[in-house]
Amino acid sequence: EKALLARAAWTRGFARGVTPAAADNERLYAANPQIKETIGKVTADYPKASDAHHSLLTILRSPRFGILVTAPGLWDGIEADRGDFNEIDGSDANDKNWWCPFEPDRELGGLRQQFNEAIGIGFYDLYGDRDLKPYYDQKLRDSVDASRESVLKGHPMVKVIDWTEIAGLAGVASGPKLLSQSAIAWGKVGKGDDGAAEALALAVRTTHYGCRWHGRHGAYSKAAHDLLQARFKDTSWAKATPYWFDCERFEWNKDSSEKMRVCEPKTWPKQAPLK
Repeated sequence: EKALLARAAWTRGFARGVTPAAADNERLYAANPQIKETIGKVTADYPKASDAHHSLLTILRSPRFGILVTAPGLWDGIEADRGDFNEIDGSDANDKNWWCPFEPDRELGGLRQQFNEAIGIGFYDLYGDRDLKPYYDQKLRDSVDASRESVLKGHPMVKVIDWTEIAGLAGVASGPKLLSQSAIAWGKVGKGDDGAAEALALAVRTTHYGCRWHGRHGAYSKAAHDLLQARFKDTSWAKATPYWFDCERFEWNKDSSEKMRVCEPKTWPKQAPLK
């Protein structure tokens, strides 16, 4: 738990452009020895790179950097069955490989749904149980909803939420976008031996395996790929990166007969803040 909290706190700062303090780095490394090992390897591989580029490459090599510690709708925890920080999670490209922007509507909706499930009405919310329709009392339900809001607003964990921080996290770019744009900026001025080629190749990888909820990755995925092939075409990184990626999200069609490619960003029902 400490390891995940330390990574999430560090990544949130990185995503918002905040340079981590030395104490933050020490907490990160103490709780996550493999990250300390990874940045050590990055530094050894590319001694000419800046500290900022060492940090960027460390995150690019480590898909388990993210801004969440849990999320509604997860079948298992973010930490589940992944001992290697460099391992791609094949089951969840949105929460478990780098990050998507924080979605307040998703999180608040999930919190309210979990409350409803705890008092026995969650099934109706999800599936609109037809058998209950003739007996459904909307006034009673409105009363239950009002009670839920009162309970949640008074909960100690809800009362300490920093809504300014939530707004800031909601405004950050997804991992694939932010990391790709950073790698592209480096690739334009980098040399063949300073890590820029690897950063571009791994940036393209993030657009294949990272956040698929926020629309197309094509603009920066193609830009990273083309820059890698143009400036570093003779490197092993360019040879290992023949493709770029755009729209990677699939959803079942209306009759659940086949999965369809979806390129529009995913949305959640609008939620009122708990304050």
